[in-house]
Amino acid sequence: IDLDENGMSGRYYVDLSELQAIKPCPWGRVYPMSCGRAMVYDGQKYGFIDENLELVIPCKYDRSHSVEFNCGVIPVSDGSNCFLINTDGEVVSDSYSLILDAMAYNSGRFGSRGIFVLSLDGQRSYRVIDATGFILAEVESSYPPQIVGTTIVGSEMQSVLFDFDLKQ
Repeated sequence: IDLDENGMSGRYYVDLSELQAIKPCPWGRVYPMSCGRAMVYDGQKYGFIDENLELVIPCKYDRSHSVEFNCGVIPVSDGSNCFLINTDGEVVSDSYSLILDAMAYNSGRFGSRGIFVLSLDGQRSYRVIDATGFILAEVESSYPPQIVGTTIVGSEMQSVLFDFDLKQ
């Protein structure tokens, strides 16, 4: 939170159980904690802190199409390439021109956990994968397809049904 009272000025982490400032927060933004990590923004790049508020994945990513880890992975970008990293910061996928987390892309309304939409060519070819990299479907669409339960819906309202057993 931002404080400006009792001689304390600036951004601070707060212990909500005690309603007490813990220590100064150096980040411009801190996102929700998931899988023991929270994305942070230093004003130029994104990285991740752990539950002890220590930076564990350096601020080196230009963006992410999600703010939380989804089944242990999150899509990030280093500028021109998008890829999935795990909670240790290890790259766990090939690079693509775009990777969308179906939960974040669909605003959590329809998406299934652990499902990601990849752009194969930056144009009309998309691949839908699970968090392990298993290919669920490939779709031609004018825009990234939506995930509705276990159905992939493309731009011309074509749909592909997939079945999976996701370990969460």
